Amino acid sequence: MIRRFGAALVCGLILSAWMGSSAVAQVQCPNACDDSNPCTDDLCDPDLGCVHANNSMQCSDGNSCTTNDVCNAGTCVGGDRSSTCTACNAVANLPAQGGTFVGTTTGNSTIAGTCASSDQAPERVYRWVPTSSGVATISTCGLNTRFDTVVYVRTGSCTGTQLTCNDDTTGCLTTTSDHHGSKVTPTVVAGQAYYIVVDGYSRSSGAFSLSVQPPSTCGNGVREGTEQCDSADLGQCVAGPCSAQCTCAVPPAGLPDMSPIITDWSIQRNATVAAGDVSEGCAESTTGVDLLRFGVQANNLGTADLVLGDPQCPNCITHPLEICGNQNFICSPAQGHNHAHYNNYARYELLDATGQAVVVGHKQGFCLADSNCAHPQYSCSFQGISAGCSDVYGSSLGCQYLDITGLPAANYVLRVTVDPFNRFVELDETNNAVTVPVTIPGSTPPPPTGDACATPTTIPAAGGSFTGTTAGSSTQSSSCATTTNSPEKVFAWTPAVSGTATIQTCGAAATAFDTVLYMRSGTCTGSQVACNDDTSGCATGTSDHHGSRITPAVTAGQTYYILVDGYDGANGNFNLSVTPPSGTTPPPPPPPPPPPPGGACAAPTVIAGAGGVFTGTTSGTSSLSGTCASSNTSPEKVFQWTPTRSGTASISTCGATATSYDTVVYLRSGACSTGTQVACNDDTAGCATGTSDHHGSRIAPTVTAGQTYYIVVDGYGGANGNFTLTVTGPP
Repeated sequence: MIRRFGAALVCGLILSAWMGSSAVAQVQCPNACDDSNPCTDDLCDPDLGCVHANNSMQCSDGNSCTTNDVCNAGTCVGGDRSSTCTACNAVANLPAQGGTFVGTTTGNSTIAGTCASSDQAPERVYRWVPTSSGVATISTCGLNTRFDTVVYVRTGSCTGTQLTCNDDTTGCLTTTSDHHGSKVTPTVVAGQAYYIVVDGYSRSSGAFSLSVQPPSTCGNGVREGTEQCDSADLGQCVAGPCSAQCTCAVPPAGLPDMSPIITDWSIQRNATVAAGDVSEGCAESTTGVDLLRFGVQANNLGTADLVLGDPQCPNCITHPLEICGNQNFICSPAQGHNHAHYNNYARYELLDATGQAVVVGHKQGFCLADSNCAHPQYSCSFQGISAGCSDVYGSSLGCQYLDITGLPAANYVLRVTVDPFNRFVELDETNNAVTVPVTIPGSTPPPPTGDACATPTTIPAAGGSFTGTTAGSSTQSSSCATTTNSPEKVFAWTPAVSGTATIQTCGAAATAFDTVLYMRSGTCTGSQVACNDDTSGCATGTSDHHGSRITPAVTAGQTYYILVDGYDGANGNFNLSVTPPSGTTPPPPPPPPPPPPGGACAAPTVIAGAGGVFTGTTSGTSSLSGTCASSNTSPEKVFQWTPTRSGTASISTCGATATSYDTVVYLRSGACSTGTQVACNDDTAGCATGTSDHHGSRIAPTVTAGQTYYIVVDGYGGANGNFTLTVTGPP
């Protein structure tokens, strides 16, 4: 069952489900907080009373010529036009305050602009009535626009006088070019109806993102467009006065600024969760659920600490769900979270291709603490986040997921918003949300019953890098950590050389949970040779030490069983690296010959059909370039890959400790230098490198088994250096 939450999230959600027997609400709400608007989620907050948060749920704008209507900025905005209607019959109404709206152009052309050839491309029309006069900005710039657009604005009616028109704008990038987006800046009059048309050049069509920014006149006493305040409108500036630029002045002591990052994500099928997770509303059932797990890092980018203080809670282990002495906190019952949670701190949503929220997470609380900080001073007992520090919620923790049971296989977008109700004042209120694309494959059958030892995966004597997922029930356990409630994955390995091997699950981008690694000799249940839980510097998506590393002495020809397990219920995706003993030390290799002519394509690195994790360095001169960013001055490294399965792959250079520069990644089919580009990406939010939280690149191309592809790791604007490439084949 897909969990959908709409407008009717009324008082009882907080004051009944979350209140202990001795708790007293600070604010009494009306009988219902429902504002009768399907485009807002209505909550009764014990501190704020009735709170209405805009959502992105499915709705109906009352026009039969539009389909897949979606809430945006508190208004129901018409979606794609019906195939039986003209674009002018399927006009969608936009809110006066503007915003960003996604859509798709399909079908036949019914109108055209004057600035480019668009009479053969379909179009989408929006009606907008601004409440302020002046210069507006309307554009389709951004990587969410996937074709060469043409934008024009008409007055009075859909077929009225054309006010302005634009085809290409330099710097207004789309996925096809750095200038194929369109931007117009018409002068508009308050109360006048305008018709914004998103069209395509020649026959171009597809998905787009439309940004509408109203005019703003600082000093007229009315808050408009991007203004934070205007004149005496101090209600918008809680911590300081309104400046002459209509922005809220920062107080002398500074302000915090919370901005999230999605550190990793993975899909866990047929999972088991704690009863507390169900009590908190995170999952529908304790068993047999499919989960989208992900990690969240909340960064304080501001100039002051975010201070929440003492929750004043009882023992939350014995008093789950009780509201604390500090009414902003409750006791969480979720596994791994039996402590005070700050109420309504984060909102988790999974959006479909139309922007509709198909799953909304119910995890409303965090313990905000300095979990990633040079000089930590906040913890669960006195909560806050120091300026320049962050709170990290690993993907293996209780409720750190969305329940996607029954969700169809498709491409989605995961969105995380911190402080969704603006309960505390920040330097910047516009950077509180982050998104990352997510592909959910078709459901897989539950893992076979019986011992994990019954179906070990054989790995070659030379070792290598292998990906996998632990799911189901536990059948084995280790001696070095609590693993009796975690599922495991077993590998059989017979080395060809005697000596010391290195076996590990390190990898922040590929291992998503707190692993335990152990090895047995002779049989899967034989004598344990080595065991490790945490290793400092062996990072996973949950911590810088939750990976495991063992260095056992092995004998050539002897079969060993390597078990990847989890600590105290943890499970998920992992990367296992097996390095055999080196044997006798070979003489140093001769210096490499000069590269053959033909650039990077002359000597591509061939990788296995299942993919893996690979390191490399780009240096020298550029011989290739992608279409999604300026990479013609950066050197590149090429990998040749022939997948063994058809479907959606995942290819990325994410990794703050392993990728040291701003990468660009693209995929070509058939031939390295002349083949068709299948996918290209420059920056991806949450895909960190050593230079930024988004300078890594991630693509999710659809590939065909047996077809040869060329993966190119390039750089933006001359950038080059070390990188880690993660290639995951279709499931």
